[in-house]
This record gives sequence, C-alpha cells and structure tokens, in this order.
Amino acid sequence: MLDDPDVSIVIVTWNSADDIRACLTGANASLGSLRGEFIIVDNASVDETVNEINRAVSEGVHNINVILNNFNSGFAKACNQGILVSKGRNILLLNPDTEAAGDCIELLNRKLESDRNLGAVAPQLRNPDKSVQHSCRSFPEFRDMWLEFTMLPSLFPENRFLSRWKMGYFSHSEEMTVDQPMAAALLVRGGLLRELGGFDEQFVMFFNDVDLCKRIYEKGFKIIFTPDAVMYHEKGASVKKRRTEMIDAWNEDCIRYFRKHFDKPVQTSLLGPALKASGAIRKIYHKAIS
Repeated sequence: MLDDPDVSIVIVTWNSADDIRACLTGANASLGSLRGEFIIVDNASVDETVNEINRAVSEGVHNINVILNNFNSGFAKACNQGILVSKGRNILLLNPDTEAAGDCIELLNRKLESDRNLGAVAPQLRNPDKSVQHSCRSFPEFRDMWLEFTMLPSLFPENRFLSRWKMGYFSHSEEMTVDQPMAAALLVRGGLLRELGGFDEQFVMFFNDVDLCKRIYEKGFKIIFTPDAVMYHEKGASVKKRRTEMIDAWNEDCIRYFRKHFDKPVQTSLLGPALKASGAIRKIYHKAIS
C-alpha cells in the first residue's frame, strides 16, 4: 500500500532508559526522506525506559508502536513480535544502545534497494570514542572454536587463518560482502525476513544473528557491509548488566548453532565441555576485574 512505510525499525528494550531516547531521535533524523515506523518491544523493563520513549515522542519522534511484555521473553522472541506487526518494505533490526549518524538509515536503504541480490546491508559501527568497532565475522566452524581455546586468534588477530572467524584482519573501512555483520544494526529486505520467520527462537540471546545471516545466504542472497553509513554503538550494554548469566547463555546458544548447522555429533559433544570450562575461566576473570 502507498501508506506503508519504507522502513520499519524494530527495537527490543530491556532496562534501556540510558540509551533509548538518543537511539530513537538519532534514527528518526537519519531517515531523511524515507517513511519510517518504530516498533519497540519492551521486555518488562523496571527502569524509566517507557518514560524515555515518551520523551522522544515529545521531541518529534512519531509513528511509534510500543509493545509491553509483562515478562522478559528474550531477544529473539521479542524481536519476532516486532517483525510480525511491521509494515515496512525493509526492516531495520536495531539495538537500543545505538545512535545513527547523519543520514545512515537512508544510505542503508539506498544501498539495499540498488541490488536485488542483496538480502541485507550493515553499517560501520563505531564506539562512543569514534573508533571503529569490528562488527563483521565469517560463519563459525568447529576449527574456529578449537583455535579460540588456544587464544592464538587473540595473539595474532591479523592472521587470516587463525582469525578467520572474527576477521581481525578486516579494517572495516571498505565496502565488502561479508557473512555475518552484527545485528545491532542490520537492514533486511522485509519480504525476505518475514519469509524466513525472523529469528530462530531457540537462540535466546546469541547466535540468532549468525543463524539469520546463514539462512539469508541459503536463500540465495548476499550481505554487504558499507562504511558509508555509520552508527555509534555502546557494545555489550545489555550484556554487561548480567555478565555471568550471559556467559552461560552464549555457550548454550553456541552449541545450539552447531547442532543446527553441522551434522557432526562427536565434535558437538566435545564442544560442550570445552565451552563450559572456558566459561568458568571467563567468569573468574570478569569477577576479578569487576
């Protein structure tokens, strides 16, 4: 329909009062000439998130649909709630801890519309200090997991073999076809995303974006990273609030991903204990520095 928006912006919030107003005002400004709608799914925040959304409305952000969950349903399920009611030709999956720079969303939409082979397009993410965030990765394989346990990829991040998964060698300063950009800000063709059913809800918090990008490629589309569009991103803002719990969630979703996409039960069964052991070490480390 002519009245349908060009872009639906789907945001999942959980105690996001510190970030959501800047996210909304920045995204609204970066739409340019596009018709946009905002769909916010709140996972039972107990802070001032809803009040901050109302403040954004009073400051000129309109066409907002707020869905209030009475419990925390997890990221994937909440995001799918937003996708289900979206009407846009394209859908921007956006984290509340992001802030669009310039005409970012308009640039992303123009790029996506320029090539029918594109299924999704991602912007360059920057830290609050304006440094470039490494947000793109290759699809993980078992060998990448085993290498991570050795810490060699961290010691030699620019080595293309050791750092194949996390792409430490990629400067993120040039346009490139990539496997999986971080879904903190990812513009996807609306018809494609709806056909895929959004995120696979077995992935509660992590690897849902990896799985989604893999399914986009399986449909015959490709994904582009473009540094022409810029988003500022407070990386891990939600994760930092529940660090220990998130380590366990990451490990569980990692196992789910490998079970789904690889028919290698022996390697998968070995990966579980290895992740549990590394998770215990990470918990001790984060407790020591907190």
